[in-house]
Amino acid sequence: MYWCDFPKDAQLPEFWKRRPVIILSFRNTLHGAVTVVPCSTQTQKDARSTFPLRTTIDGKAAWAICDKITTVAVSRLVSQTRTVWFGCPMMNSIRC
Repeated sequence: MYWCDFPKDAQLPEFWKRRPVIILSFRNTLHGAVTVVPCSTQTQKDARSTFPLRTTIDGKAAWAICDKITTVAVSRLVSQTRTVWFGCPMMNSIRC
């Protein structure tokens, strides 16, 4: 699981602050820009655009927010261990 530092000057309904994301990559590498699906631990009422994850985030139930898929620079990504990985194969994959 990676965390993404979304822009602090985002405007609603955009995501802001650091939050967990699922990385979508057909090459299984982190280089340049990547497409991410943001996740949340807040209960999601709109089941049409969210998907419950089989994993937890900080011990809490989590959801993928599928209507907010976006592309970000890999420099915005931080791994769970708080180490940034540039151009390296992704270490883990999330199974939904």
